[in-house]
Amino acid sequence: MAERPELPTGSQELAPGFEHLQWLCPKDRQVLCRAECAAALKEESRLLADMEATIVAHQRAIEHCRASSETDPSWFTLDVQNCHAKHATLLRDMVQELERSAAPIPDSAGFADGIRGRLYSSYAQTAQATVKAATGIGENEQVQAVAASAMSSAISAFDSLSTALAHAGERRGAGGAQQSPNDSEVAEASAAVPQQAAQAAAAPAGSDAAAPSTAAAAADEAAPASSS
Repeated sequence: MAERPELPTGSQELAPGFEHLQWLCPKDRQVLCRAECAAALKEESRLLADMEATIVAHQRAIEHCRASSETDPSWFTLDVQNCHAKHATLLRDMVQELERSAAPIPDSAGFADGIRGRLYSSYAQTAQATVKAATGIGENEQVQAVAASAMSSAISAFDSLSTALAHAGERRGAGGAQQSPNDSEVAEASAAVPQQAAQAAAAPAGSDAAAPSTAAAAADEAAPASSS
């Protein structure tokens, strides 16, 4: 894995809410980018399915209006039918356009990008929150030492989990099974990094409590779980 920056040395032009990306090296940013693009496409797929279902619902409404008006000519529903037909047409045009101009998948996309992206995002946001909290307190040396210890533990926990999951992905790929890790694997791995950083921040500077033993254990458990 490429070397990660310890601290940002200058202002980077990142949109508000995305400042944590400065803690990721270029390769890790690419993994997170691929994960976010895949997530967007997955959400769009769900949206398309909902739109298709809505089109069918409009068509059903039109047919029921027609059937009711035929049995009771005094019950006028033509304006309602026209409205449903217009909305169904608009939705159908939108579905066709979205399907025609589907977003491409970034280069080097892999089945493990989803879980790796969530790990990287968890690490980066933990790093950003830790530094922000320490900066707000000022030049207190003990606080800075605790922040540095928390950052070191977060980086170690992140690297251990990422390496274990990468190896598990290689074993899974070699076996021919290309399914993604399940939600429990994602939640277990993603939770380990911020938990370890919080434990380090709560411990006195230089104490053994800052050691990343919890994250290492989580990594050991995550690797067999991912390869099963």
